[in-house]
Amino acid sequence: MQAFIIAVARLVEATAWAYSLVVLGRAVVSWIPLEAGHPLARCLEAATEPVLRPIRRLLARLGLLGAVDLSPLILLILVYFVRDLLVRGLLRLAMSF
Repeated sequence: MQAFIIAVARLVEATAWAYSLVVLGRAVVSWIPLEAGHPLARCLEAATEPVLRPIRRLLARLGLLGAVDLSPLILLILVYFVRDLLVRGLLRLAMSF
């Protein structure tokens, strides 16, 4: 059971790392002039927009939406926080067996 929980913790960690790369890729691609409907831009947008949109709405409500879009940075911080919380909890659970 301990090995299974550790494997799940590593999977959570790897998934969070991969999604972080997708968010960073979206931020970088937003600075590069690509054709409308470019496959890479569409793929990155489909993977990140459902999460970034509520963050942008919250920033707009708080009056923090400016010329620079900070939503990817906030999403990265949230991903790292959730990843750390889940991985630590899973590892503590694994060590209790």
